[in-house]
Amino acid sequence: HANIPAVRARLADLGYLEPGGNPSDVYGEPLEAAVRQFQQDHGLDVDGIIGRQSYAFLNMSYRQRIDSLRVNMDRLRWVARDITDDFVIVNIAGFEMYYFRKLKLHWESPVMVGTIEHQTPIFTARLKYLEFNPIWTVPRSIIGRSLLPKFKANPQYAVDNNYHLYDRNGRQVDPLGLEWSGYSINNFPFSVVQQPGPQNALGRVKFIFPNRYAVYLHDTPARQLFSRSARAFSSGCVRVKNPLAFAEVLLNDPDNWSLPQIEGLIDSAKPQERVYLDRDVDVMLMYWTTSPTRGGKLQFHADVYGKDPATLAALNAMPRVY
Repeated sequence: HANIPAVRARLADLGYLEPGGNPSDVYGEPLEAAVRQFQQDHGLDVDGIIGRQSYAFLNMSYRQRIDSLRVNMDRLRWVARDITDDFVIVNIAGFEMYYFRKLKLHWESPVMVGTIEHQTPIFTARLKYLEFNPIWTVPRSIIGRSLLPKFKANPQYAVDNNYHLYDRNGRQVDPLGLEWSGYSINNFPFSVVQQPGPQNALGRVKFIFPNRYAVYLHDTPARQLFSRSARAFSSGCVRVKNPLAFAEVLLNDPDNWSLPQIEGLIDSAKPQERVYLDRDVDVMLMYWTTSPTRGGKLQFHADVYGKDPATLAALNAMPRVY
């Protein structure tokens, strides 16, 4: 293809190929390996195919890269003075989570974050406790948006997925005995609580850092979605790929909370076992579209929530004089 020499030149400029190398317009194995490494470093599907997103990142100008660095260095300044020795950083734009112990990277995991319509908020809070085999009290917004249509179409869905319905007096109601056609979210009088189990939307463990957004880290039964490179699938919470391993490293107590012991607790189906942390661990939900890689390169992420232009405009604005 006629564009292959330009692709080679750009990858050489970025350090993925030796400069002045093969001038061929044939897409061979060495070039494909460089493209795959570039894709991996930028959080893209590592398929060797120069698709729309790969093409966009390859065509980022140096001015755009510098502006991205400015935006994200400014975001770093929001939290740089408040970091404790132990902390968790979720990079929403990068779909990744990093756990630092004594200011050193100790563990990391892919995550899912909120959709564009239900974005994961940016804030910092202190992690207080873990809850194994959690129940899920479904928010009214999710009942109206997702569950109520399913219950109306097939009340057995509530039974099959272990949802309990409770009236205003706290009495459990049989979903199979309700006249669903008469309900809308405006007159739906029941609370909906999903019980612990393999179908539970929170999975087997959640990590609570109290906040006004009702957002937390948790497991998920939809594990197949972690195979996607872009993972904005949740209703705002952060889903962790390896939550039991994270619980083990976070509790840091091999005598009482080894991975086999945690798995044994999960298998016992004992509901809502709460374990408090014995030290301060901060959770920072941040939005960085530029980050470093282990190899010392810069990684650029898609601006999935479209936040960069407003931040850049604020940085470029003339300062106000009062």
